[in-house]
Amino acid sequence: MAIEDEERAPSFVQKPNLRQDEEEDIIYFECIVVACPKPEFVWYFDNNLVKETAKLLPKVREFSSNRFLVSLQLNEPEDEDSGLYKIVVTNKLGDCTGSIKANFRAVEEKDP
Repeated sequence: MAIEDEERAPSFVQKPNLRQDEEEDIIYFECIVVACPKPEFVWYFDNNLVKETAKLLPKVREFSSNRFLVSLQLNEPEDEDSGLYKIVVTNKLGDCTGSIKANFRAVEEKDP
């Protein structure tokens, strides 16, 4: 069995971070996880399970053997989207958890 095929509990190669696409008004919460077998990925926002919507889109892409780019796409962030985002990664050997706090302050427009 090749070393990359060894079973292992999930762990972060890159902890969750935030990336902004200002042209599209999109925020990406991203991390890189290594695990075998392929784990389950669950996102939470302020301790509530994130369900896929037009606004929130969880994605997972395996980009090399047992390495996964995990992201949560947040479209058009608003003030109420501020809070704690958490990812829980689990397989039969264990789990790992990462979090990132986001603050989206609405820019107030002044009346003329």
